[in-house]
Amino acid sequence: MPVPRRLGLVVTAVLVGGGVVALPAEEAEAATVSATLVATRPTHTWGRPSPDPAGITYDPAAGRLVISDCEVEETPLYAGTNLFRSTLDGTQSADDPGGTTLPWSREPTGVGYRASDGRLFVSDDDADRIFEVRAGADGRHGTPDDAVTSFSMRSLASGDAEDVAIDMELTSDNHLLVIDGGTKKIYDIGPGPNGVFDGQPADGGDDTSTAIDVGRHGALDPEGVAFHAGRNTILALDGPSKRVFELNRQGQLLNTIDIRAAQPRKAAGITLAPASNGSGALNWYIVDRGVDNDSNPQENDGRFYEMAVTLPPVGEAPTNAAPRVSAGPDRRVPLATPASLAGTADDDGLPDPPAAVSLTWSTVSGPGTVTFADASAATTTASFSAPGTYVLRLTGDDGGLQASDDVSVVVDPAGSGVQDVPVASGSDDAEERSASVSLTGTDLELVVDGTTTQTVGLRFTGLLVPPGATITAAYVQFSVDEATTAAASLVVAGQAADNPPTFATASRNVSSRPRTTAQVSWAPAAWPTTGARGVEQRTPGLVPVLQEIVARPGWASGNAVVLVVTGSGTRTASASERGAARAPVLHVEWTV
Repeated sequence: MPVPRRLGLVVTAVLVGGGVVALPAEEAEAATVSATLVATRPTHTWGRPSPDPAGITYDPAAGRLVISDCEVEETPLYAGTNLFRSTLDGTQSADDPGGTTLPWSREPTGVGYRASDGRLFVSDDDADRIFEVRAGADGRHGTPDDAVTSFSMRSLASGDAEDVAIDMELTSDNHLLVIDGGTKKIYDIGPGPNGVFDGQPADGGDDTSTAIDVGRHGALDPEGVAFHAGRNTILALDGPSKRVFELNRQGQLLNTIDIRAAQPRKAAGITLAPASNGSGALNWYIVDRGVDNDSNPQENDGRFYEMAVTLPPVGEAPTNAAPRVSAGPDRRVPLATPASLAGTADDDGLPDPPAAVSLTWSTVSGPGTVTFADASAATTTASFSAPGTYVLRLTGDDGGLQASDDVSVVVDPAGSGVQDVPVASGSDDAEERSASVSLTGTDLELVVDGTTTQTVGLRFTGLLVPPGATITAAYVQFSVDEATTAAASLVVAGQAADNPPTFATASRNVSSRPRTTAQVSWAPAAWPTTGARGVEQRTPGLVPVLQEIVARPGWASGNAVVLVVTGSGTRTASASERGAARAPVLHVEWTV
């Protein structure tokens, strides 16, 4: 697949008085300039501390920073405030108590301030919603007289809405930029003809949206976004790589800014605001959550950094790049079962028109004929006339350039089968703690969350294993959501039921389910890398558990299976809310 040409520079951050840290250029045209760390401002020492600051924005009318904390309410430090206001030099005003989002959001991961009307926008990566907050008569956000509306991000295949910013240049201060850590994309969302943010058409609204792919530039888990009005560019903060990516409106990389001079542990949000020294310069303000409260309930180490960055002039107008196309993972299916194809395509919006990509599935090779349910859809199914190995191709055409990617599908003869079944919905993975069941989290703590030991349930629907089959292989594949390395000892059992229902929020809805006699112990290796999805994130063989379930007298092909995880220690996996590419997947092989 052709690789789009990248324009820009690699920018390195250094401490004041320190030397320039030269990093390898990531692009052929890249140069290196320096930036400086102006100051580190603690938020954990405030009278009302912020141990986990996740979002930051600037209120120019008041000359104050607004900082959201997504976990302070889980600690003894919570004093009714998770929306904090600070001067540019990090002072918490004694006469400004801030506010709270808890009546409508328990996970305020990002904030953006719209100067034209004083409204605050808050992203929630658990509910995967964007909240629009209009202050009441007291003029403060996060108080009982606020007027709050919201819209969902999930119809955009988003499951991790980390931060929100206001696009202030070409769209008259009325578009939102929402960054998603799971899809590694920035969504540019407009309010549609009715002038209000009410969700995508699939959610009953009329909002418009386009997507910019940050992952293709090397972002690992981007959690912060800001708009640089003076340059008409977008800044995407990637905590794991400790970098900020400056992109143009077409999503092409202009500059990469290294922020390691600040030595952040978990950089989470970014905004632009005047320099704290009154010089009139425009500086960057970045919040750092430090140690996560989930791994250390006693932590209190939040802070934000002020950084000065000198960027070169914005370069030449972008040229059209080929679409970025993926045909998805290789598949293996029985002859009588259509293969589910999960392709994706991203583009830079050029040329315009059409500013869109048309897709086509085709057969490259195989022993028989292939029938596509919809050959022009990224997500579709393919049926096969004969067993064997097939190569299928997804081609994207943006009206000027084409790109393609291939996927291999192995079709097994009748009498055997292989199936990969992901957790399909939020109610099919559940965490139960102290008898209370949660269905909306974006991660699964296997099994200790903070100091509480959980019972975790996973439901996989539509297993095609026929009655009387012999299970020859079975395991669950996870993706790492947060790095965890301490020892863990887990146990995986099944629900002793023919076709168990999805989970509900009723008390003990996971732990009260009857379990199989068979169970499998699992001492997982360390998970040091966010996003990893390999052998070390895979359970041991679950053949005895699955065999006991499919041997039940009431088992039928197409039924669901529930697995229950208990034990001690912690491994933090992505939940289905992170999207199909990161959801837990049950792999099963059988013969008849």
